[in-house]
Amino acid sequence: MGGATMTGTTGRLDALRAQVVRQYPDLAGRDDILALLDQVPRTLYADRYAVLGETAFKSFDGSARHMDEVLSDAPLVLSYDAVGLPASTISAPSIVLKFIALLDPQPGEQIVEVGSGCGWMAAMIARRVGPDGHVTGIEILPEVARAASARAARIGPANLTLLAGDFNDALPGLPPQDRIVATAAFDRVPLAMLRALKPDGVLLLPVTIAHAVNAALLMDRTGHVIAQLPSLFVPATGAFGVSALLPDWSAATGLAHPGTRSAELSARFDRLGDRAFGLRSFVAATEPQGFLSRRPDPKTGKSAPGWAFGTTYSQGALTITDRDGVFVHGSPDRATEELDRLVARWVAVLRPAPTDLHIRPGPPTADGNALSLVATADAA
Repeated sequence: MGGATMTGTTGRLDALRAQVVRQYPDLAGRDDILALLDQVPRTLYADRYAVLGETAFKSFDGSARHMDEVLSDAPLVLSYDAVGLPASTISAPSIVLKFIALLDPQPGEQIVEVGSGCGWMAAMIARRVGPDGHVTGIEILPEVARAASARAARIGPANLTLLAGDFNDALPGLPPQDRIVATAAFDRVPLAMLRALKPDGVLLLPVTIAHAVNAALLMDRTGHVIAQLPSLFVPATGAFGVSALLPDWSAATGLAHPGTRSAELSARFDRLGDRAFGLRSFVAATEPQGFLSRRPDPKTGKSAPGWAFGTTYSQGALTITDRDGVFVHGSPDRATEELDRLVARWVAVLRPAPTDLHIRPGPPTADGNALSLVATADAA
């Protein structure tokens, strides 16, 4: 029985490694990274989980079905928020290993993981830094942090400390760090993270702009971006919390009603076909007055299922929806000019998809606690 179980585990891990390499071909040959799946088994960290898209939690029992779920290249849910969206997850193995490869932890280093969840990635990093290094995990959700701390007390490793609370409170009490990695998405770059680094330290931070562009940025202590990786993480909570939901159209535009549907502009937009998804992200992320929101009901202006994007301007707004067409608030001629301008900007930079956009830190935010984020279609 034990031999059959071991064979089943080995076969599943072989398949999982193959999935990881298919997702990130540059990890082929990185046996040191791929071996972490054996060295720090995911099965030890998924004692209570839900499959993404399901609400029922399961207690891992080693059955074939549970092994298939836990040893797959898919995220698992640790907890849901008040509206039923994932609040904490065990990330998919492929992105975990890619993050570790990009972070490049070295023996003897001091490293912090913000949003450490169950502690699986933190334990992997702890193995990489070895007994002379140390990893600190910080988790803001109390119930997740408690379970992770209890697990670490049982199985280690000894060079891993897990803290419950907000990183803003925890980082000042730690020595300068060689590397900091976050596993939740931020809509700005917290200066507390940059300031907690050693002069030659690096920060790996998942970010999102207007819910339209999502990536992880590897940056130095000055905020200079070294590398960018397309990625999607659950939103950060706490002082730097990001809403998991698209904003209401009225909140995004400051208007009460989307205006009148334009059959002409709707037909012109429909001709873009599948490429329109790239225009949506481009406008929301790069236009100063661009937005991506929930769809406004054409009759009431209240939020309805679906999405809308566009831009506001002094004479009104242009709103493009996923199912009702294009709406004009204000002058039809001005709306036509706006649509022409937006499409021309997008075409001029070769119709970038969301993953083609480059994100970099911008000016400090009004509160002085973070750097804003800017998206461009070039790497400058």
